[in-house]
Amino acid sequence: MIDKILRDSLTRGWVVTIIYYKDGKITKRNIEVKAVSGDRVMAYCHLRGGIRMFSLKNIFAADYCRKMAN
Repeated sequence: MIDKILRDSLTRGWVVTIIYYKDGKITKRNIEVKAVSGDRVMAYCHLRGGIRMFSLKNIFAADYCRKMAN
């Protein structure tokens, strides 16, 4: 299911919400997928305000973004 949501973000330009684990911390992020290569996802991260790389194995959950925070 995570793969489908990420593909929809890539092909349709949709913002999706992910739960992501890195460096011992879990964060919730709104992203727009720009590319998927192997086990890596390149996306615009609204939390950090820029392009970031995400490891697929560290994405615990993904869902379609219902509402973007201001």
